[in-house]
Amino acid sequence: MPNFILFTKTLWGEPPRLRHQVASLLANAGHEVIFVQKPALPWQMRKPTFTANDRIRITMCRELIHHKLRLAPLIHQANAALSARSIRSHITSSGTGARAVILNFNYDYYFLRRVFPDNKIFTFINDDHLATALFRYEKPLRWALEKTCAFSDRILAVSSSLQDELSSYGPTDLFLPWTDVPYRRPRETARNILLYWGYINDRLDTGLLMHFADYLKRSHPNLRIMLVGPIERGLGRKFTKLFSNGVIEISPPAALDSIELDSVLAGLIPYRFRRKIDAAELPNKALQILARGLPLIISGMPNFVEQPFIFRIRRSKDSYETSIATVIKQFFELQPDIKTFVSMHTPEKRLAQLIRLSGE
Repeated sequence: MPNFILFTKTLWGEPPRLRHQVASLLANAGHEVIFVQKPALPWQMRKPTFTANDRIRITMCRELIHHKLRLAPLIHQANAALSARSIRSHITSSGTGARAVILNFNYDYYFLRRVFPDNKIFTFINDDHLATALFRYEKPLRWALEKTCAFSDRILAVSSSLQDELSSYGPTDLFLPWTDVPYRRPRETARNILLYWGYINDRLDTGLLMHFADYLKRSHPNLRIMLVGPIERGLGRKFTKLFSNGVIEISPPAALDSIELDSVLAGLIPYRFRRKIDAAELPNKALQILARGLPLIISGMPNFVEQPFIFRIRRSKDSYETSIATVIKQFFELQPDIKTFVSMHTPEKRLAQLIRLSGE
């Protein structure tokens, strides 16, 4: 079985994201994985290599300057020279990676082909990087993105919109998250909670939340909203306003299965609308909630997948009423569609996709 080397701009100890999940998925299937975490700047202490578990080794290389500050190709090239030399020193000099598959989560690592001339390189693009360019200066970012994709054997995009955008750079596949558990049919119990499970931060549309809460208080006084997760530092005062009408509760972070899901009517993902930079088609949390048989009520995320068990709300009584009434009335009628959808997004299917591409 081939080994894998993952290049990221994320520390291993950060909250799990797709790159951590890919590493664990491969390791659990018996593959050896090197996770190259967020690089250190020249003046920073490089964290020592360590073993996360029996099959995942964590290491770190160096970069010259933060990726958002590379405002000209010349700066990119200078950074590439240092980063490539660091990778050779810390990884390839030991003979590691001679036959490994390279999984690159960095849009600007076009120099990897110099370091691994004969390896398969897959580049994962999970953000609309061009839309978040510093000072809206897209030119050097696009330059790096195009070169990185062009030298990749395959581009893996996390949404259909990104896949379409990147397809001009090279062969592109859709690579979505996967469930953590098989589908579980909910029990027939009284349900009165709309559950948001995740980071409580500025991505939440607090205005919509308060408007929605006022509607629930008037029209569905038995329902309440529960936000479960860590509150971003400095936002505590802002979110205390959500307590004003007694409909919204905020609870500390908790594993999904430790929450009383028998009381949950639907998952709630009330994000702000960010058309230009929101490429999300199927967030991790969405699949975890769906796997428990819970439909979803969402806002924002213009590229979110459309399914009969996903209900989009905006600041209007009609959208609230349509979503709530349908979920209440059709909760169990929606289960076959949820089960079918969940079965399409299992860890086995994502692993098979990676192994198939690795063997092509």
